[in-house]
Amino acid sequence: MWKGSTIGVDLIEATPIYRMISRVAKYGLLFVVLSFAAYLFFELLSRLRIHIVQYGLLGVSLSLFSLLLFSLAEPIGYTQGYLVAASLVLAQASLYTAAVTRRFKPTLAFATMLSSLFAFLYVLLGLETYSLLIGALALFAVVSALMIVTQWVNWDAGREVEAAA
Repeated sequence: MWKGSTIGVDLIEATPIYRMISRVAKYGLLFVVLSFAAYLFFELLSRLRIHIVQYGLLGVSLSLFSLLLFSLAEPIGYTQGYLVAASLVLAQASLYTAAVTRRFKPTLAFATMLSSLFAFLYVLLGLETYSLLIGALALFAVVSALMIVTQWVNWDAGREVEAAA
């Protein structure tokens, strides 16, 4: 009687956790730049002034995302870690923006922009072949939009007030 040998298959993760986190770290600058662009859009469109220190604190908060993701992805997995880290940073940045501006609608708009950015980054990281192309096109689109929006800003408004005094 023939007793066949057992054959087993181990599934290999398409993209290991550490590789994905490494990609997050590499795209960290893109993420922070796009977040600052969202904050600038927020500032220009809502006609609120945000201090440079507040931009800095937002940058520190966003920089913690990679560290949170790394520390959470090991015990709970990449997708769940991404979701928790993104939620924590989104809540922190949105609550801080609400405290700074004391306005609900602009804060909601900023939170929507930032959550869209987290979703975009998640999709971007999943695209192995086209991630660089999509990231470059996204930066191009953001710079183009900033160029359009900043045309509406009266950069000399502060100087006219100083000259009149």
